Amino acid sequence: MLANEASISALYAQEFSDLRRHIVRKLHNRCEAEDVVQDAYMRILTMPAGHAVLRNAKAFLFTVASNLAVDTVRRQQRQRRIFPTMNETSTAFEGDALEVICPRRSTEDQVDAAMRLKCVVGALADLPATCRQAFTLHKLEELSYAEVAAKMGITVSMVEKHLSRALQHLRNHLGNQELSTA
Repeated sequence: MLANEASISALYAQEFSDLRRHIVRKLHNRCEAEDVVQDAYMRILTMPAGHAVLRNAKAFLFTVASNLAVDTVRRQQRQRRIFPTMNETSTAFEGDALEVICPRRSTEDQVDAAMRLKCVVGALADLPATCRQAFTLHKLEELSYAEVAAKMGITVSMVEKHLSRALQHLRNHLGNQELSTA
């Protein structure tokens, strides 16, 4: 049973190695596994007071970490679908900041992928805010048109128009960029 921060910290220290090993098997990446384990710990640590007592804290910690690992894999798959030319690439969007790490690519491929991604981000930045938001919600967060409409407070028809405009803008912008670099 977990009752306080000290017992949660003790559980974390006791189970860290086993939990990390378990998550590395799922993600095949030690750094990402460590992040997932730390996020799982933080989730448990910041749980509301009513949920602080658990019958099997170890099982709960492993379940939370496993669910976060599944979320990580899904996010990576989504990013590979959105940026298919950047296979083997991990991308993280944080607000307007963009980090690209390409550990298995040559320097030339890394530079090329970073330039292409910078073009995509630049093209998205040129869009009106509502258009960019609709595109981001649908393509990055994988919400349906109806979910995007509900979240933005607009009609499904407007979502379709925003997405159509965004895709056309990206086609035009990226087509021009590829022609100018060839």
